[in-house]
Amino acid sequence: MKEIFNNKYIELSFFNTEAECRFFIKELNVNHILHLEGTDGPFTACIVFFNSFTNEKLFIITFNTYDDGTFINMLHWGSSDIFVLHTEAFLFLINDKLEVLHKSRTFFNVSLSITKGNNLLVLEETDIMLIKPSGEIILDEGLPDVLESWSISDNILKIVTSKGEKSCIIY
Repeated sequence: MKEIFNNKYIELSFFNTEAECRFFIKELNVNHILHLEGTDGPFTACIVFFNSFTNEKLFIITFNTYDDGTFINMLHWGSSDIFVLHTEAFLFLINDKLEVLHKSRTFFNVSLSITKGNNLLVLEETDIMLIKPSGEIILDEGLPDVLESWSISDNILKIVTSKGEKSCIIY
Protein backbone atom coordinates (compact mmCIF):
# COMPACT_ATOMS: atom_id res chain seq x y z
CA MET A 1 0.00 0.00 0.00
CA LYS A 2 1.24 3.49 -0.84
CA GLU A 3 0.35 6.33 1.44
CA ILE A 4 0.42 9.53 -0.62
CA PHE A 5 0.97 12.95 0.93
CA ASN A 6 1.61 16.19 -0.95
CA ASN A 7 2.18 14.24 -4.20
CA LYS A 8 4.84 12.08 -2.58
CA TYR A 9 5.13 8.61 -1.16
CA ILE A 10 7.98 6.93 0.67
CA GLU A 11 9.70 3.59 0.92
CA LEU A 12 11.61 2.70 4.08
CA SER A 13 14.47 0.17 3.97
CA PHE A 14 16.92 -1.07 6.60
CA PHE A 15 20.50 -2.19 6.08
CA ASN A 16 22.94 -4.06 8.31
CA THR A 17 25.83 -1.80 7.32
CA GLU A 18 26.32 1.73 6.01
CA ALA A 19 28.20 0.22 3.05
CA GLU A 20 25.07 -1.74 2.01
CA CYS A 21 23.03 1.46 2.25
CA ARG A 22 25.57 3.44 0.19
CA PHE A 23 25.46 0.74 -2.51
CA PHE A 24 21.65 0.84 -2.52
CA ILE A 25 21.65 4.64 -2.85
CA LYS A 26 24.25 4.54 -5.62
CA GLU A 27 22.01 2.18 -7.60
CA LEU A 28 19.07 4.58 -7.21
CA ASN A 29 21.03 7.46 -8.76
CA VAL A 30 19.55 10.21 -6.57
CA ASN A 31 21.45 13.48 -6.06
CA HIS A 32 19.61 14.88 -3.04
CA ILE A 33 20.59 12.92 0.05
CA LEU A 34 20.46 13.90 3.72
CA HIS A 35 22.20 11.78 6.33
CA LEU A 36 20.97 12.71 9.80
CA GLU A 37 24.14 13.20 11.81
CA GLY A 38 24.37 12.25 15.46
CA THR A 39 22.09 9.23 15.17
CA ASP A 40 23.47 5.93 16.34
CA GLY A 41 22.84 2.23 16.10
CA PRO A 42 24.01 -0.82 14.17
CA PHE A 43 21.45 -0.47 11.36
CA THR A 44 21.08 2.19 8.70
CA ALA A 45 17.58 3.23 7.71
CA CYS A 46 16.95 4.73 4.29
CA ILE A 47 13.79 6.65 3.39
CA VAL A 48 13.33 7.22 -0.34
CA PHE A 49 10.82 9.90 -1.36
CA PHE A 50 9.08 9.46 -4.72
CA ASN A 51 6.83 11.64 -6.85
CA SER A 52 3.45 9.90 -6.52
CA PHE A 53 2.50 10.52 -10.16
CA THR A 54 5.74 9.87 -12.04
CA ASN A 55 7.51 7.59 -9.49
CA GLU A 56 10.58 9.82 -9.89
CA LYS A 57 12.99 9.49 -6.96
CA LEU A 58 13.05 12.94 -5.34
CA PHE A 59 15.40 12.64 -2.36
CA ILE A 60 16.67 10.30 0.32
CA ILE A 61 17.01 10.61 4.09
CA THR A 62 19.24 8.16 5.98
CA PHE A 63 19.99 7.67 9.66
CA ASN A 64 21.49 5.09 11.98
CA THR A 65 19.23 3.21 14.35
CA TYR A 66 18.93 0.38 16.85
CA ASP A 67 15.34 -0.06 15.74
CA ASP A 68 13.74 -2.36 13.19
CA GLY A 69 10.99 0.16 12.47
CA THR A 70 8.88 -0.48 15.58
CA PHE A 71 9.63 2.88 17.17
CA ILE A 72 9.98 4.96 14.01
CA ASN A 73 7.16 7.45 13.48
CA MET A 74 6.68 9.68 10.45
CA LEU A 75 4.26 12.55 10.03
CA HIS A 76 3.73 14.90 7.11
CA TRP A 77 3.00 18.39 8.44
CA GLY A 78 0.91 19.26 5.40
CA SER A 79 0.20 22.97 5.81
CA SER A 80 3.89 23.65 6.43
CA ASP A 81 5.22 20.96 4.06
CA ILE A 82 7.50 19.57 6.75
CA PHE A 83 8.40 15.94 7.24
CA VAL A 84 8.50 14.97 10.93
CA LEU A 85 10.64 11.94 11.71
CA HIS A 86 10.83 10.36 15.14
CA THR A 87 13.45 7.66 15.56
CA GLU A 88 13.78 5.77 18.81
CA ALA A 89 15.97 8.55 20.18
CA PHE A 90 15.49 11.74 18.14
CA LEU A 91 12.82 14.00 16.70
CA PHE A 92 13.62 15.77 13.40
CA LEU A 93 11.70 18.40 11.43
CA ILE A 94 12.90 18.41 7.82
CA ASN A 95 11.71 20.58 4.92
CA ASP A 96 11.70 19.77 1.17
CA LYS A 97 15.08 21.50 0.79
CA LEU A 98 16.44 18.81 3.16
CA GLU A 99 17.13 21.38 5.86
CA VAL A 100 16.84 20.13 9.42
CA LEU A 101 14.67 22.74 11.13
CA HIS A 102 14.67 21.03 14.51
CA LYS A 103 16.43 18.14 16.24
CA SER A 104 15.87 17.05 19.82
CA ARG A 105 16.46 13.96 21.92
CA THR A 106 13.33 11.97 22.74
CA PHE A 107 12.15 8.73 24.30
CA PHE A 108 10.75 5.64 22.59
CA ASN A 109 7.08 6.31 23.22
CA VAL A 110 6.12 9.54 21.52
CA SER A 111 2.77 10.81 20.25
CA LEU A 112 2.69 13.44 17.50
CA SER A 113 -0.19 15.73 16.57
CA ILE A 114 -0.68 18.96 14.64
CA THR A 115 -2.67 21.50 16.64
CA LYS A 116 -5.37 23.85 15.35
CA GLY A 117 -2.79 26.64 15.62
CA ASN A 118 -0.50 24.74 13.18
CA ASN A 119 2.08 23.72 15.77
CA LEU A 120 3.46 20.26 16.43
CA LEU A 121 2.47 18.72 19.75
CA VAL A 122 4.94 16.11 20.99
CA LEU A 123 3.93 14.02 23.99
CA GLU A 124 6.66 11.90 25.51
CA GLU A 125 6.51 9.66 28.53
CA THR A 126 7.49 12.51 30.85
CA ASP A 127 7.43 15.67 28.71
CA ILE A 128 5.17 17.92 26.63
CA MET A 129 6.65 19.89 23.76
CA LEU A 130 5.02 22.33 21.32
CA ILE A 131 7.05 23.28 18.25
CA LYS A 132 6.42 25.95 15.59
CA PRO A 133 6.93 25.10 11.89
CA SER A 134 10.19 27.08 12.06
CA GLY A 135 11.51 24.55 14.60
CA GLU A 136 11.23 26.95 17.53
CA ILE A 137 10.12 25.27 20.76
CA ILE A 138 7.32 27.31 22.33
CA LEU A 139 6.53 24.90 25.17
CA ASP A 140 8.77 22.35 26.82
CA GLU A 141 7.36 21.16 30.11
CA GLY A 142 8.17 18.14 32.21
CA LEU A 143 5.44 16.01 33.72
CA PRO A 144 5.34 15.01 37.40
CA ASP A 145 5.20 11.33 36.44
CA VAL A 146 4.87 9.03 33.42
CA LEU A 147 2.04 9.96 31.05
CA GLU A 148 -0.83 7.47 31.27
CA SER A 149 -3.42 9.05 28.96
CA TRP A 150 -4.28 12.30 27.26
CA SER A 151 -6.99 14.06 25.26
CA ILE A 152 -7.43 17.33 23.37
CA SER A 153 -10.65 19.33 23.21
CA ASP A 154 -11.01 22.98 22.15
CA ASN A 155 -7.24 23.62 22.37
CA ILE A 156 -7.11 22.25 25.92
CA LEU A 157 -4.73 19.36 26.46
CA LYS A 158 -5.69 17.16 29.40
CA ILE A 159 -3.10 14.71 30.61
CA VAL A 160 -3.31 12.03 33.28
CA THR A 161 -0.38 10.64 35.27
CA SER A 162 -0.38 8.50 38.40
CA LYS A 163 0.00 11.78 40.35
CA GLY A 164 -3.17 13.29 38.93
CA GLU A 165 -4.57 15.33 36.05
CA LYS A 166 -3.19 18.44 34.43
CA SER A 167 -4.60 20.73 31.74
CA CYS A 168 -2.87 23.27 29.54
CA ILE A 169 -3.81 25.42 26.55
CA ILE A 170 -2.11 24.50 23.29
CA TYR A 171 -2.07 26.64 20.18
